[in-house]
Amino acid sequence: MRTFGAIEGRIPLRSIQGNDVPQMPHRGFKATSFPKALYAMSFAISITYYGRFLPTSPVSDGTPTKGDRNADIRARHQQGETAAALAKVFGISEQRVAQILRGRRR
Repeated sequence: MRTFGAIEGRIPLRSIQGNDVPQMPHRGFKATSFPKALYAMSFAISITYYGRFLPTSPVSDGTPTKGDRNADIRARHQQGETAAALAKVFGISEQRVAQILRGRRR
C-alpha cells in the first residue's frame, strides 16, 4: 500500500478513478452551530411547539381538583373517619391528610 506524508505509513492512499488521493482519518462529529446542548434542546422544543399554547386547566375531567379532594377529606373527617382510613381511600400519606386537616397549604 502506498502512503502520503512525511512519515511513511501515516496516511494511506486510496485510488479514486485511477488517481491516488490521501485517505484522511475520520475526526468525529464536531457541532459548532450550538454552543451548549441545553440551548440546542430548547431550540428544538421551541420549534416543535411554536404557536401552541399550554392549557390553563386540566385537559382531563377524570381527575378532581385538589381543592375538591381536600374539602371532601375535611367533610369525611368531621363525620368521624380516621386520618389513616382517609389516607388509604385517597391514596395519600397520613401526614398529608393531617396537613390538609390543619389547613396547611403546599
